[in-house]
Amino acid sequence: MVSRSETKAGDHIDSWRAAYTYSHHGIEALFCKVAHFTRKKDASSGSSSAASAICPTFPDCGFRQPDSGVTLCRLDCFLGNGALHRFEYGVPPPQSSSPNSAAARAPPPSPTLPTR
Repeated sequence: MVSRSETKAGDHIDSWRAAYTYSHHGIEALFCKVAHFTRKKDASSGSSSAASAICPTFPDCGFRQPDSGVTLCRLDCFLGNGALHRFEYGVPPPQSSSPNSAAARAPPPSPTLPTR
C-alpha cells in the first residue's frame, strides 16, 4: 500500500475489489484522475461496474468516449473503499498464505531465454 503523495501521473496503480478476489488496475493521470477500463453499461438492465457509476459531486468524473471501455474518473471514485497500490514492474508479488492473494494466483515465472 502507498500513500497518494507517493504516486504521480503515469504510475500504474491498482486497488483490490470484491473481498480481494481481483484487483482493478488503472493509470494515474493529472489532477487526481485515473484512466481505467470498465465494462460497458448494459442498456437492457441499466447495470454497470461500480467504478463507472456517476459521481454526484464531480460531473466530469466517469467521462468516457462513446463505444469505449476506457473511463477517466477521480482517484477517490476509482479506489472506492479500497487501498491504493502502485504496481512495481520486475518485482515479485508479496508472499501470502491467502488463496486469493496475487502471489497465490500468479503463474510461475517464464524461463529466461539466452541472449545473443
